[in-house]
Amino acid sequence: MGLYLINFFTQRIVFGASVIQIIFTIIIKLILISKFSNVKLIGLTGGIGCGKSTCSEVIQQTFKIPVIDCDLLSRQIMEVGKPAYKKVVSIFGESILNPDKTIDRKKLGEVVFSNRSAKGKLMRVTNWYIFKALFGSLYQHIFVKGQKTILIDAPILYETRILEFICYPIIVVYVTDELSLIHI
Repeated sequence: MGLYLINFFTQRIVFGASVIQIIFTIIIKLILISKFSNVKLIGLTGGIGCGKSTCSEVIQQTFKIPVIDCDLLSRQIMEVGKPAYKKVVSIFGESILNPDKTIDRKKLGEVVFSNRSAKGKLMRVTNWYIFKALFGSLYQHIFVKGQKTILIDAPILYETRILEFICYPIIVVYVTDELSLIHI
């Protein structure tokens, strides 16, 4: 019942609200859901090539819980024509595009990982859209499907400075640099 009241009131607050109010409402709503309801949001994070996807699959198959993959969400928001795609192309230019106008993730990665400022710009653009897609997925799982435990696979869980307050427990997958390079 509490989840439905939270949903009712935040829908009324969000309708016609500014972007800042919407972001604040979403964050508060997720914190309330994760802390004061019987819904458990489990976080899974780790570096590149550490085996997060393998851990995610094992957890999903063993415990039969849904997984929200933030890497997958990041690919979906960057599809041709979507708002994040348009902003990223306007910031980084058409040199990051494939001939079919899709974003060449390797080219974008070369630009972003060689320049800290560029990485910050990319994160500022994409994090909002990823978070919005994540919230939509959580809404579907919690309110539509009635699921009580959800695993959120988020490579930059701590960097978002939001998910660490929503997820409990948080599972950190770690391997040495040598093993990570073998996996990549």
